Parts: sequence; C-alpha cells; structure tokens
Amino acid sequence: MKSSLDEFAANDRIKQLRKTLRLTRDEFAQKTGIGTNQLSNLEHKKQKVYAWHIEAISNEWPQYGYWLSTGKVLPDAGQISPEIEEPHGHLKVAEPPPERR
Repeated sequence: MKSSLDEFAANDRIKQLRKTLRLTRDEFAQKTGIGTNQLSNLEHKKQKVYAWHIEAISNEWPQYGYWLSTGKVLPDAGQISPEIEEPHGHLKVAEPPPERR
C-alpha cells in the first residue's frame, strides 16, 4: 500500500525556507554545514532529506524544526513556518504618538 504523503515534501520545505530567508545556496550551505551540491540535490529532489539535514537547519533556525520535519506548526511552542514568519517581516513598528506640550 503506497502512502499518499509526498516523500519529497521536506525537500520542498527546505527550498521554501532558503528562499524566504533570501539566501543563496552557498550562504545557506555555509550556515548549516550542508554542502552546496548536496543542497542542490535536495532542492531538486535527487536526494531525500535525512534527520541530520533537519538538525543542521534547526541548529541555525530552531523555530522551523518542527515544520521542516512535519509540515505542521505549533505557534504556541515557537514552532512556525515561513508563511507565518514572512508577514511579520513586513510589519512596520508603530511610532509612538508625539508628546503634547
């Protein structure tokens, strides 16, 4: 019986995260310790994601560990996805109202 789960879903999530972070493959590889060629293979689904890949990425960006592994989020536990994080990056900080004299 074949699983309906996409066996390369984690590969897609890694690529999505790298693009959301606006990092080149070289930059992402340097931060995670995953080789650039291996990262390319992961993103092009030529290689499956192993636990150590998730661990290496989670060491740099711990808030994405659960999402990378499962595709799910636990915001109350600080486990988010780029879809949750990205809008926050575009939010402007409100200026305090001017003081009245």
